[in-house]
Amino acid sequence: MEPPSPITLDAEKRAKRKRSKRIRQIKKIVERDGDACFFCGRSLGDDITIEHLVPITHGGPDHRSNLVLAHHACNQRADHLSVAEKVRLREEMHRQPEEFAV
Repeated sequence: MEPPSPITLDAEKRAKRKRSKRIRQIKKIVERDGDACFFCGRSLGDDITIEHLVPITHGGPDHRSNLVLAHHACNQRADHLSVAEKVRLREEMHRQPEEFAV
């Protein structure tokens, strides 16, 4: 059996660093905002995605100040909405939670 190639080891190290960074980001956002979904307000449990309030594709920064946590389904609903539209979606989901069951 041959040892892993340097390219494979580098890719594994990058993937591990990326996971570690994501975990740190999530912990910091939970400290700031609590463990509820930004959109529906329900507890996140293990269903955690990171949502950019201003999407990177619209010039938003990949910085914690632009990040919130959301359920996968809630994040998909928000898609590439503007910040104002995301806030309206959040308000609607809080007013009528039964219509947006996760």
